[in-house]
Amino acid sequence: MGFEPFKDPSGLFLVWTRPRKGRKFETVACQADKWEWDPWQGWRFQVLMTRDRQRGNVALCREFAEMWDLVTADEKREVEAMQNAVIARCRVPTEEEYNAHFGFPAYTKTGTPRVYREACEPVDLSRRPFAGLWLRFLDVGDLKKWAVMLSAWIPRVLERDVEADWSKFAHGS
Repeated sequence: MGFEPFKDPSGLFLVWTRPRKGRKFETVACQADKWEWDPWQGWRFQVLMTRDRQRGNVALCREFAEMWDLVTADEKREVEAMQNAVIARCRVPTEEEYNAHFGFPAYTKTGTPRVYREACEPVDLSRRPFAGLWLRFLDVGDLKKWAVMLSAWIPRVLERDVEADWSKFAHGS
């Protein structure tokens, strides 16, 4: 599709960008979560897209869209099913497991179980997630499933939204 990799200086994004008419660039990026991989709830990443005069821009610019903004109702159901399949395999660690993982007594009776119970709750994508649409994975199999889904979805969204004004999502306006 004419995209080329772009080196993100922060290391938090995998970025691909391509020229667009009107001296603009179209960028697709995957942003990794700032927290490290967790053995009980996995890890998260999100997809975002921008159109800007700067090549490889992933900042909040005038035309900025998160994956949530660009998925159709049918695609939301597909993403929700995939996300909930991953979440169904997540669990709350025992106090012994948690402390052993960190190498010191890090478990708190009130905080730790609550955080993991919340992370194990299925998502409902009929409404916008509070923290945005972060895709979770526990292992390489999950990541491969997301890659297959995204490699089909990204071309569709770029084709159907070729002339759309992404500034309507109001992230960077």
